[in-house]
Amino acid sequence: MFEAIKKGLGKVNLLVVVVRVLRAIRKHWCEAELELQQQMDRERALAVRERVIAAYLESQAVRKLQVGAGTNPLPGWLNTDYAPVSDEIIFLDATEIFPFDDQVFDYVFSEHMIEHIPYKEGVFMLREAFRVLKPGGRLRLATPDVERIVSLLSPDKIEAKRRYLEWSAQESLGLYSPEKTRLQIHRPEWDLDHNQMRRTFPDPGSDSACFVVNNFFYSYGHRFLYNASTLRSTMEEVGFVDVRRYQPGESDDDHLRGIESHQRLIGDEMNRYETMVVEARRP
Repeated sequence: MFEAIKKGLGKVNLLVVVVRVLRAIRKHWCEAELELQQQMDRERALAVRERVIAAYLESQAVRKLQVGAGTNPLPGWLNTDYAPVSDEIIFLDATEIFPFDDQVFDYVFSEHMIEHIPYKEGVFMLREAFRVLKPGGRLRLATPDVERIVSLLSPDKIEAKRRYLEWSAQESLGLYSPEKTRLQIHRPEWDLDHNQMRRTFPDPGSDSACFVVNNFFYSYGHRFLYNASTLRSTMEEVGFVDVRRYQPGESDDDHLRGIESHQRLIGDEMNRYETMVVEARRP
């Protein structure tokens, strides 16, 4: 009897092993198939990109490159993004060599993108922008101002800070409302007890500062946040000159005026508080 049981268990164990091996083979096959499909999709995207770039450069007298277009493709610009959302935008990884010859573009623009890559890759991106710009070409960057964000922690809560904190805590984070915001749905760690927030931190325009600052550093995929002096020094090290700061939407150059779109997401007042815009020229 014991021998029969032993043989039966042996058959069961062998069956379990066979099933596990088959599952492993299937998983490996599916992963290989997915990797092949992704490679084919990338090759097709690169082939399309070559044609789009050639057509753009041939047709435009003033050549303008946008890096990180997001949902804001600009008319008359070559719009690029790491994850294109429409046919108006082509693939470009800003941490790799740009697919252009030297000194091709008159303008390069990037809005709320450079903060999503580490500082080392940010320097590389600026070097590539410098390389593809013509002498006299201009670079325009819009990115969060980390000094403004960190200053929210200071005891001095001027009216602009209070309004930004109230907006961020209530509308963006949703800390004081039973209704979940889009951020709380995607980042459940911010789905806090709104009743506890109201009891412990009753003034959103002041008490929420620590939450707002932490959110800015740990949400949205931010990797490195710049202040004005760090961004200026980095741009000058790359070779840019005449580095100047502007308000969003404002510029001395018609081609660079009114091209930002971040205010559509958070409103003009909030965007002006958190965003710095810097222009520089390639000598």
